[in-house]
Amino acid sequence: MQPLTLTTAELTGWVGQFFWPFTRVMAMLAITPVIGGKNIPVPVKILLGLLLTIAVLPVNQATPSVTPWSAAGVYVVAQQILIGLSMGFILLLVFTAVNLAGHSIATAMGLGFSLTVDPDQGVHVPIISQFLSILASLLFLSLNGHLALIATLASSFERLPVASTGITGQGLWDIILWAAIMFSGALSIALPAIVAILISNLVMGVMTRSSPQLNIFSIGFPMTMLVGFVALLLTLPNMLPVFQRLMDLSFTRMMALTP
Repeated sequence: MQPLTLTTAELTGWVGQFFWPFTRVMAMLAITPVIGGKNIPVPVKILLGLLLTIAVLPVNQATPSVTPWSAAGVYVVAQQILIGLSMGFILLLVFTAVNLAGHSIATAMGLGFSLTVDPDQGVHVPIISQFLSILASLLFLSLNGHLALIATLASSFERLPVASTGITGQGLWDIILWAAIMFSGALSIALPAIVAILISNLVMGVMTRSSPQLNIFSIGFPMTMLVGFVALLLTLPNMLPVFQRLMDLSFTRMMALTP
């Protein structure tokens, strides 16, 4: 019976074939919302990363014949981490737009100091932002965003295979320009409620001018909160198409990360 022998070249190929895709997957999960948030335990993330790496191995093309512990191998690892972080960052900006919309609405309503901890990001946010963030997470799962993210990840190994080259300078610049979606998306979500609150403030201003004896401070704050909650309730159905459009744009931007 012949003993099983492994050459250095075979061992290097096996390590590179699994380790380099694993670094890209784990880098993406490090900052991806919902399935990679701070409320997800690290062992669960590692197990999910292993499962996703095994799932994408069939679509992974031939890896470069580079020793993983060499300088060239470290450079390949850096490229895979950059690709994974870029994909997660693109999706993170969509959820940041939702949080920013909540900040704008809460500030206009007078609830800017009513803070709570966002378990997904680990920071203090207004209660309206927390509500919209939970709603965005539920929409992400109901729209099968997690499945679309996994499919995009698998497709990235075909468009950006494991190699010594990765995202170019133009690709990084496109990601920086993508940050504008954080403001335009927040404006699309928060604009109806902010306009309604602004109109209510104008009405109360006219009332104060016409009736100076009216104590505007005793009725202004409750009225602003009431109008804000009513406007938020009426504009919630508008969040679904806006969030779906932002998700489609984010996955399109991920697919555009080609050299």
